Amino acid sequence: IALNITTLAFPVESVYTLSNKHQFLLPIKRCLCMKIFEHSLEAPNLYDKELDQLIQSVSSPMELKPNEIFSSPYTNSTSMFYIKSGKTKHYLYTSNGAVKVLFFLSPGWIWGETTYFLSQETGVYSQAYTDCLLYKFDTAICHKLLRESSLFRDKLLECLSRKTFLYRTEVENLTFFSAKDRLKAFFCSVADPSAIVDGNWLQLKVSCTHSELGEIIGTTRVTISRIISDLSRENFCRVMNHNIQLNKNDYLHFVEEQRDT
Repeated sequence: IALNITTLAFPVESVYTLSNKHQFLLPIKRCLCMKIFEHSLEAPNLYDKELDQLIQSVSSPMELKPNEIFSSPYTNSTSMFYIKSGKTKHYLYTSNGAVKVLFFLSPGWIWGETTYFLSQETGVYSQAYTDCLLYKFDTAICHKLLRESSLFRDKLLECLSRKTFLYRTEVENLTFFSAKDRLKAFFCSVADPSAIVDGNWLQLKVSCTHSELGEIIGTTRVTISRIISDLSRENFCRVMNHNIQLNKNDYLHFVEEQRDT
C-alpha cells in the first residue's frame, strides 16, 4: 500500500491478504470525471523530518502489531496520534459485521483531530495495518503546537483537507458508478503489465478474497462473486488457481477509455 504508482481514481481498500512485498497496494478512487492515474485512498506519505522531531519531543511512542486497535468509537480518548512508521487502517464497522474501510494512513499523518476539535466520537475504528510506531500526545500538547508552530498547523490543515477530499470523491464514486465499473477499475489499478501469462493475461499485484473486494468497492461478497462471473463470461478476466488475471487487450482498452473521459 505504499508504492507511489499511478492508479485509477476510485474508492477504498480493505483487509488485503498481503505480504510485505505488496506494500504498494493502492485503493483506487474514481472521481466524477473518472480521471485515471490521479488519486487513491492510500494516503500519500507526508513524512517531514522537522515535524517528526518536533512531535517526538512532546509525545510518547506507541509500538503496535498488525490489527492492534489504538482508537475506537468506545474509547473516550483525549489523545492524538502521529504516524512515525508503518501503516494504519481506519474503517467503519456495523453490528451485523459489515466493514467499510475509509483509508489507510502512512508516515507523517496526524489522526485524532475530530475528537480534538468537536469533542465527540467519530464512529471510526483505527488499527495498525502493519507494524507501526506512533507518537501519542494529548490535546493540551496539540493546543500548544497549534499556537506556537506554523509547521504543525500547516500539516494538520493538510491532513484535514486531504481526508475531506478523499471522503468527497468516494461519495461521488459510490453515487455515480456501478459496482461492476468500480471493480473493473480496481482490477486495472492493481494489474501488472509486466507480468503476462499465456501471452495475453495480466496478473494482479495483490490477492484479495471476495469479502475483501466487497469492502474495497462498497458492496457484498455475493455481488462480487456475481460480477466476477460476469466479467469472466465477457472475457475481461479469468480465475486461475484462485487468482484473477485480466485480459491484456481489455485492460488496455479500459485504461485508454478512462484517459479519454
